Amino acid sequence: MADRYDPNSGTNLDKFDNAGDPSSDTWATLVTHITGYPVPDRATIFDTLRSDHGGKLFRMDIKERSLGLLVKDSGFLTNKGEDYDIWFFDSGKKRSIMQARIVFEGRVKAGDEVLFADVNADRVEDAQVREGNEFTDYNKDKMSTIPLARYMNGPRTALLELLGGGTQNARFSNLGVSGADVVDLNSFNTTGESFDFAAKFFKDHATVLKDWEDRFGRDDASWKGEAAEVFRSLLKKVRENYDAYVETFNSEVTGGGTGQTVYSRALSMGRKYLEDSARKLLEAWMTWAKSPYYDPHRVLRYVLDDLAQWVDANNVAKTEITSTTTRYGTTVRHSPQAGFSQTHPEYGDLTDIANWAKVGDKAVKIWSQGVDEYLGKPAAQVQSDLNNHFLDLSKDFSENVPKPKSTGTASQEYEEKKLEEEKEEINRQNEENRKYQDELREEQERQREEDKKYQDELREEQRQQREEDKKYQDELREEQERQREEDQKLQDELRNEANQQREEDKKYQDELREEQNQQREEDKKYQEELREEQRREQEEAKREAEEQTRAMEESLGGINDPNYVSEQTLGNLDDLLNQNNAVTTESLGDLGDVNGQNGDEQQAFTGNGAPVPPTLGGLGGLNGGPGGTNNSANDAVTQSLGNLGGLNNGTGGSGLKTPTGGSTQLDGGKLTTDFPDGSSTAFDPDSGVLTTTHPDGSVTTQNLGDGLKVTNPDGSVTSLGDDGKLTTTFPDGTTQTVDPTTGQATTTGPDGATTTTDLGNLGNLNGSLGGDGVLDTPTGGSTELTSGGGLTTDFPDGSSTTFDPDSGLMTTTHPDGSVTTADLGTGAEVTNPDGSVTSLGDDGKLTTTFPDGSSQTVDPATGQATTTDPDGKVTTESLGNLGGLNGGDGVLDTPTGGSTELTSGGGLTTDFPDGGSTTFDPDSGVMTTTHPDGSVTTADLGDGAKVTNPDGSVTSLGDDGKLTTTFPDGSSQTVDPATGQATTTDPDGKVTTENLGNLGNLNGNSGGLGNLGDLGGINSDLSTETIGDLGDLGDLGGFDADQSGLETPTGARTLLDDGDFTTLFDDGSKATFDPNNGTLTTTDANGDTTTTDLTHGAKVTNPDGSTTVLDNGMLTTTFPDGSTQVIDPDTGIATVTDPQGNTERVDLNDLNTSDLDTSDLGSLGNLDSSGLLDGLGPGGGGGGDGITSQQVSASELGLGSGAGGGAGGSGIGGGLTGAGYSPDGLGAGGVAPLSDSATTTGTGSPLAPAAGAPGAPGMPGTPGMPMGGMGGMGAGGNERGNGERVRAVLVDAAEESERRNRRRRNPWHRQEDSDTFLSPASRVSTTGGDAQEEEAEPRRNTTTSADYLEEDADVWGTEEGGTPAVIGR
Repeated sequence: MADRYDPNSGTNLDKFDNAGDPSSDTWATLVTHITGYPVPDRATIFDTLRSDHGGKLFRMDIKERSLGLLVKDSGFLTNKGEDYDIWFFDSGKKRSIMQARIVFEGRVKAGDEVLFADVNADRVEDAQVREGNEFTDYNKDKMSTIPLARYMNGPRTALLELLGGGTQNARFSNLGVSGADVVDLNSFNTTGESFDFAAKFFKDHATVLKDWEDRFGRDDASWKGEAAEVFRSLLKKVRENYDAYVETFNSEVTGGGTGQTVYSRALSMGRKYLEDSARKLLEAWMTWAKSPYYDPHRVLRYVLDDLAQWVDANNVAKTEITSTTTRYGTTVRHSPQAGFSQTHPEYGDLTDIANWAKVGDKAVKIWSQGVDEYLGKPAAQVQSDLNNHFLDLSKDFSENVPKPKSTGTASQEYEEKKLEEEKEEINRQNEENRKYQDELREEQERQREEDKKYQDELREEQRQQREEDKKYQDELREEQERQREEDQKLQDELRNEANQQREEDKKYQDELREEQNQQREEDKKYQEELREEQRREQEEAKREAEEQTRAMEESLGGINDPNYVSEQTLGNLDDLLNQNNAVTTESLGDLGDVNGQNGDEQQAFTGNGAPVPPTLGGLGGLNGGPGGTNNSANDAVTQSLGNLGGLNNGTGGSGLKTPTGGSTQLDGGKLTTDFPDGSSTAFDPDSGVLTTTHPDGSVTTQNLGDGLKVTNPDGSVTSLGDDGKLTTTFPDGTTQTVDPTTGQATTTGPDGATTTTDLGNLGNLNGSLGGDGVLDTPTGGSTELTSGGGLTTDFPDGSSTTFDPDSGLMTTTHPDGSVTTADLGTGAEVTNPDGSVTSLGDDGKLTTTFPDGSSQTVDPATGQATTTDPDGKVTTESLGNLGGLNGGDGVLDTPTGGSTELTSGGGLTTDFPDGGSTTFDPDSGVMTTTHPDGSVTTADLGDGAKVTNPDGSVTSLGDDGKLTTTFPDGSSQTVDPATGQATTTDPDGKVTTENLGNLGNLNGNSGGLGNLGDLGGINSDLSTETIGDLGDLGDLGGFDADQSGLETPTGARTLLDDGDFTTLFDDGSKATFDPNNGTLTTTDANGDTTTTDLTHGAKVTNPDGSTTVLDNGMLTTTFPDGSTQVIDPDTGIATVTDPQGNTERVDLNDLNTSDLDTSDLGSLGNLDSSGLLDGLGPGGGGGGDGITSQQVSASELGLGSGAGGGAGGSGIGGGLTGAGYSPDGLGAGGVAPLSDSATTTGTGSPLAPAAGAPGAPGMPGTPGMPMGGMGGMGAGGNERGNGERVRAVLVDAAEESERRNRRRRNPWHRQEDSDTFLSPASRVSTTGGDAQEEEAEPRRNTTTSADYLEEDADVWGTEEGGTPAVIGR
């Protein structure tokens, strides 16, 4: 296995740090010059090894990998299938890591190893080299290593052939030396021999000529005379010249040499110099071939090693990887730290694959520098030496040119005569030439005339063609003009039709507005009639309640008599509850602080486990009255609560945590910060004063409005900005900015990440908390936001205007009572009675400009009012806003005809025209799609998934938690589930914002409503004694908690345990299934626990050999005998199927729980955790959901108002039963806890009216739960109250609310059951003294409240024939 990084990579790259760019290729030039071998151009040899998917020498791609996968190291041959891998992080992709996969183009592999080109021989003649080849790579690109091989190894072959005598046979990789370029060293020898042969000729013939000369000079010469003398003189001159030639041929050569003449010796030295040069070049080639720079692929690895090590140090090592595990899964993310970089200083951004080509360029550059170092420099030296040697040899030729010793001849006169004749002949020829040239000129002149005539004819023909073209163009223009006129006419007709259509549309809109105005008037009249009827009914109910209270107080023997002690205890109720009757085994729970005065956050619980909000304390003047007036607990809250967006993140929540361990919260309009050392600061935004309370109790104040900065106990520094926002800078660089007017807190971390927290803001809550919700105008008027979302302005002269943002209509009521309306949506401007002018902007905001130059802009959707004074000063005030909660339908229409709304659980539901729907859970990131055929699919958008909806739109989840849906027409809608804000972007770019409504965590288990203040004097004349300690109810005896629940075939027992499903096994172990998160926790006999998440298909083998899985949301257990047990976590219904296929259904809610205390009920501090006090109301029979956590008196609870015993007949208001225990939760008479009936066997309660007394008509309920009276249930009663109808609504609503909360928290990917909201429980007759037989199926039927209620209105406790009060109307 190769090393990840070559340990010498850095050294090999640093060698050429100071080297310049590769120079001209001296090596290739010299080799070609002395051998004739055409060495390829170094600049082009990598053209056939360059990939468009990478660069020179390699191809690559970049893959995005999940951080949850196993990440390998970067380096050489670390991953099979690639030659090199580099892993790095992209700062824009928090959940991924990038893998650069690189393959070397043209490399040679043996198995999984890459074989770089190496020379292992000691002699250059023995070296084994590669000739290259052509190939097609993975991307179907044609590649070739032949040019590179010819450059690397071709010169070696040519130089070896040169040493062999000539390069005529030099050939490498099918490239040889052309015939004209062949270098033949043997030609040096043959040429030298030719010179030697010529010298021998002159030397030998000089002797012959000397003999002839002597003969003609003797006296006895046969030929004498003038001619003979001339001839003898000629022989002498020739002989002397020959002697001079021979003398020149015998000159010495520098450096020696072999041969008979100076020329042959010089040529032999030239051959020697060429051979020496070839040997030196081969030595240089051998040194280069054994260097790290011989194979360019090896150099590429060095470059990649350097890049990978840079990535390790500056990218991977500078990233923090975090793993977050929730009940839905594990999320791995990375966060860049200081010094993090994905941009290499030389190559650029590594996420851009185009930049990787620079890596190949760098490798080629270093390889070329290696060629210059190992081959270029030696070649330059060889070339210089060779040039000097040949310059010296050239002197042997130039300085030894044979010259005649005598230049004179006997025939000079003859030669001169011959020259004269030749001169005359030349003159004659010149004359003939001139004559011929004149003839040529005349011919050329005639030709030019003919050419000119032809050109004129062409010009005339071209002019005629232009005339014809112009005529044709004019005809085309006329035709185009006619077409434009016809098009214009058609467009005018279309405009006229469009104008007519607009007129018709406007007329239709006016008719719709008129109908809307009429409907509003009718609705207003109907609401006033309802309010009047409700007021009369409430007064009547109050009177009857007071009568019932007096009767109860008399029957209780003064238990609520104000003359008794302020807090009375019922003491020991043994005689009351144990009169010869078995005691119920249910815990009476804890009333907590139900009548407390402190309004703390301790909660009471109803029988079904649903949390009840903590005591609200006093609401004071919440609904408009002064804080000390008697506001009845029955009065409905009718005023806008302002913006409740983060209500429970404020005083009732955990606040904003600071980096130093403190917490910041909004408290009474002030910002309060608690520090770990016990000190705290409080900032008053009205005065700008910061008050610091030190650990020793000392207090200091500082005015931040003067630009002061305060150092807090934890080292942070706080200052007040000009915009009124408070900014705190912490030692780690974190900053927190809080706007006291809105409660919005923005936290910026050291890495620049920003988060926003809502500390809670009641805004101008109904004019009583921090503001009056009214905006004063410069002319003395006032503007406020109505409960319907409109804006009303009152003017000093008694007139007023009302603006409806839905219709765009401005209605002006003048002092004389006359009314005028104007549609601001058409761009109209209305002049108000005070001279101001009001207009409606395209963004839906209402702008009023006053005579003094100031202006006020109000956004009806948010309640934000911005005032701009004449001097340019801008102030912002909130008029109060419930978003879309009370001022609109809270529904966002989609372009495809569907609708999106915010659910009470914080999710988003979209209904589509085809009947399909989607539900998004922002906590888990899961999108559940219900198709028209009822099938259900889920997708986790948190993984970047996109869901295509039934209408063709596509939904995805952003990193900021917002849900974005893109529709086919190009529009998009983005909804923030945390705030309920929906932003719609039309195809033309127009952006509108709508508030779907958000109560935050209003009724959540943590925080609650906090403390809304003092109730003031609400019903201050009523007694508020607590029930106190009910004493010891004695030993319940006879009840075995271990034998409770549903028995399984293996002897184990399954039961419902505080909302979870627990199975107890014989060996002492147990398994508990939590329906909220889908986990199964197994505890063995030794107490060791194992938790398994069943939501992803896991199967658990239990101690008794059975197996448990989660099948489509159902808890399914299969036993060894083949029987099965299927539990529906939503309903608690268990379906048991034996091996023969027989099926039985059991309701675990009706079986015993495993944690009941059967020994001693002790104090009734937890009085109502089981629901036995739910019936503490007029006519309450048995348990129910009647308890709230409001501070009320006995008279309002209706104690003693004709209530028969719930189960067994005795109890306080029918709630405290005295019958024996029954496994299904019923009393001895078999009455269900939700039943209104009495039993036939129970004795009458001492607190109940006489048998046969009619039921009391009812009384008002607690705020938010108006209740009618419950019918009397004594034996023989012959009149029915309205209790049954009331209980049908209250019981159904409470149960369905809990069921929906459970389903809303459900993280499992399963099909939900059908919605049965407001379905009533099964009940027995309330009209006679005989008990109705128990139903065959103990579970409640899935009927709807439509069995008891008419139409679609939920009626709260009206008398038969009375006018109903409708929820939400």
